[in-house]
Amino acid sequence: IWMDHNDVFYGKHGSGDHDKGDGCFDIKDDSQYITVSYNHYWDTGKTNMFGMKNESGPNWISYHHNWFDHSDSRHPRVRTMSVHAYNNYYE
Repeated sequence: IWMDHNDVFYGKHGSGDHDKGDGCFDIKDDSQYITVSYNHYWDTGKTNMFGMKNESGPNWISYHHNWFDHSDSRHPRVRTMSVHAYNNYYE
């Protein structure tokens, strides 16, 4: 899976904890062979989270050249996966 060259921002809000949405692009449940590259995340709340419970085995996830423009958290939040993250810009 390749998520590439997207412009991502918050949508319709829900409860107080989700004023700017929850998880623009979360990766979980033993997902493998994923690249997240050259995306622009702007004015988002909880941007990305990788891994939820007990992932097993290697995941082969690359995360590079993304621009976080006034986003609040999870740039990304890595829990139970191994992620190769490099050359991301945090503003």
